Amino acid sequence: MVLRCEHPRYTTDQGDLRSLPSEPHLHLRLVEITGFYGWKGQLELALHIVRNSVALEAMKIDPIPAPAVVGSDFRLLGCPEFTSFSDGYEAALEFLCSADHRHVVHVLEP
Repeated sequence: MVLRCEHPRYTTDQGDLRSLPSEPHLHLRLVEITGFYGWKGQLELALHIVRNSVALEAMKIDPIPAPAVVGSDFRLLGCPEFTSFSDGYEAALEFLCSADHRHVVHVLEP
């Protein structure tokens, strides 16, 4: 989920999270998201997956981008001031874990 600019972590003063119409995903069993920063669009997508994937067994949320995407140089993100991954961790705990009634979401601490 790496984007080349920094946005603030989602807070409720940015407006409500949008929700797509419910449509069950019958075969999705494992989701792994890296580079989860807690931005509004990222939360909306992850929440849609959690709420609509009836066979989901595990969703792993990692605030740190995969090394294959950015290597070891986070300056490749295009945001030299981007240094903290705690926003994604905190947003995942606050919004995703509270919506996870089957306990399939696992958030990795940065």
